[in-house]
Amino acid sequence: GNGTFDMKTFDMKTFESALTAQEEEYSDRVILNERRRMKERDGFCVPVLEYNGHEIWCTHGSKPDYAFGSYLGGGVAGVVYEADRMVADDPVEKVAVKILNPVSFRLADPSVLVDAVVVREGEVSSDDILKKRKVMTEKHVWWVVNPNSRNLRALRRPTSFNKDDGVAQIDRGCATKGLRISLIAAYKDGEGLK
Repeated sequence: GNGTFDMKTFDMKTFESALTAQEEEYSDRVILNERRRMKERDGFCVPVLEYNGHEIWCTHGSKPDYAFGSYLGGGVAGVVYEADRMVADDPVEKVAVKILNPVSFRLADPSVLVDAVVVREGEVSSDDILKKRKVMTEKHVWWVVNPNSRNLRALRRPTSFNKDDGVAQIDRGCATKGLRISLIAAYKDGEGLK
């Protein structure tokens, strides 16, 4: 507390463990900040200061920077609107704006994910990540086949019965026939996939 060093109470392993955790947290933050800066620099992604459902402010001006028009479509990741990029009060350019679903947006109930087909495993998320004391990164993402995928349900449905033994025959496709399956991102905690 007073800045003095007491060799009797010093534990090197505890110190090294704390230092490693601090370095990992710093590294994750640096990586995420660098990615954000690159996206902003390339014009791919800009920070939003205010969004009211019809307009977006990216600067501190009194007028919005983008005004939404028609709904163009949507999917798993979010929705896309036609928008006008505004300068002063004048629209200067037509753009498409994608509003992403928040990370916590649930595409499938955790009870449905119990039997989900895992395409790529991630790391189990720690309590620090779940409580937002540490940053969740790509290494924590589990890619699973969307259990509500129409093609997955078709794959699991019997297409015919073998008359000899009464066993259901399921069409699993072949090398010449493609199959489209949707994937969703999930994370895993101590209880399972979410």
